[in-house]
Order: sequence, then structure tokens, then C-alpha cells
Amino acid sequence: MKPGRILTLLVASIAVALLPACALGATAEAANEMSVLRQTAQVLCPARPGNAFSSPQLDAQGNVYRLACIFGAGHDTSISMERFKSQAEAESAFRAATPGHPARDYHGSPASSWEQPAALAPEGRERIWIGQVAQWLIQIKSFDDTAYAVTPDPGDAAETLYQNAAALGLFSK
Repeated sequence: MKPGRILTLLVASIAVALLPACALGATAEAANEMSVLRQTAQVLCPARPGNAFSSPQLDAQGNVYRLACIFGAGHDTSISMERFKSQAEAESAFRAATPGHPARDYHGSPASSWEQPAALAPEGRERIWIGQVAQWLIQIKSFDDTAYAVTPDPGDAAETLYQNAAALGLFSK
């Protein structure tokens, strides 16, 4: 790849990390949520020179905030944080999203994780982590279409997200 192309990709990656929340479709009150996702992206989605897919994608629509990291063709991780009006609604959404999967403790709240074969890739797998903290439902999915786990472990991603959110007081609201 030409040096100029590498520089262009690096600048694009930095620009996404520095965008204000309002430029990503978020409202002013969602600045903390987008900041948490940007900080998490810096750990989970490092820019890789020569990889046009490595720039994280951030999105906010209503009360749902998303981060997507593409590590290469067939390898991606997605994170969604959905804010509910109450903790009871978030708990109900957690139970609906995790049928048949046992819950375990996650910072005093329930979480569940499992792995399943990738639907469209016989050798691949999808690793899923879903947790509920206060009025939040967090869903993290790592997909690899091969037998090689290129994407981060969803449990590790959840811990990174939690630490970033806790530092901003997001999960204590």
C-alpha cells in the first residue's frame, strides 16, 4: 500500500475518535454515552495501517448507542448500549434477550455469555455477551467466519466498556 494511503486511513481513524457526539447523531445529553464508546473503541479497535476496515463506526439512534469494529473481512465486533426508562424495564429486556442462558454476576448485575456456530460460516463462530446494569442493556457480539478468533473476547470488551462507563458515572444514573 502506498504511504499516502496509509496516512489517509490513519487521519480518518483519528477524525472518528475526535468527532463530537452531536456529529454522530447523538444529542447533547448523549455525550457521555458516545464518550464511553469512543474510549472503548480506542482499546478494542486499534487503527491498523493498511487495513481500510479498522476505523470504528459509532452510531446513536434514540436511546441506543452502538460501536462496530471490523478487523477484516468476516471478523467483527459490535457493541450496543440501550438505555431504558427504568431498571425493571432493563431487567425484563435482559431476560428476553438471554432465554436458556444462565445469568452470572457482573459488577452486582446479571450477565450471560455463550458461543454458537456462525449461521452462514460452517467453520466460524459467534461469541455473545449480554448484561444489564442499572437501566442499561449491553449487548456485545464478536463474529469470526473462520476457526481463528481474530475478534476480542466479548467478556473482555464488556469489562473495558464497564470501566469506561463507571469512570464517567454512567451506570450509576
